[in-house]
Amino acid sequence: MSFGGKFYFVAFGILFLIFSTAITERTDADSPINDDALFLQQAANSVTWMSALGELAQKQAASGDVRQYGVKMTEDYRKHIKELNLLARQKNISLSPDNDAARRNTTHFFSQQFGADFDRNYISLMEDENSSLVSRYRQESEKGLNARIRVFASEKVTILEGYVAWAHRILMDLPKPVLK
Repeated sequence: MSFGGKFYFVAFGILFLIFSTAITERTDADSPINDDALFLQQAANSVTWMSALGELAQKQAASGDVRQYGVKMTEDYRKHIKELNLLARQKNISLSPDNDAARRNTTHFFSQQFGADFDRNYISLMEDENSSLVSRYRQESEKGLNARIRVFASEKVTILEGYVAWAHRILMDLPKPVLK
């Protein structure tokens, strides 16, 4: 192979690398956008569900603390849902209704519980679900592509951590179940 042939071969190789890197970068850049949309969808589903469970807590809990927690979940998460929907609209992201069978079954289960059984199961679930939200929101605040969504997630982390701590305190104060 002559010098000219080697030059074109090397030049072609360099151009190929540059072109393939540009395609890879564009693909990688598109992925976090989809991750941002997925975050908004999952967050909307979670907070909508927890707001609905908060309504059940207001009706079916024995403990005043659990009822108060339910009020807070319902009120705060309704506002939270509005913020998520606004962010989604601003980013041209369409949020679909939650069709998670496990959530539907859990809601049905809770709709048939009352008193101390409801209190312990509900507040334990709220501690777990809000802990899960903390993790998702923290990850989004650190790795999300869209700056506005990252800021939103970051602003909510401390609030969500407060919900976890509150649920944990309530759970520790509830009467322990009696083993038979």
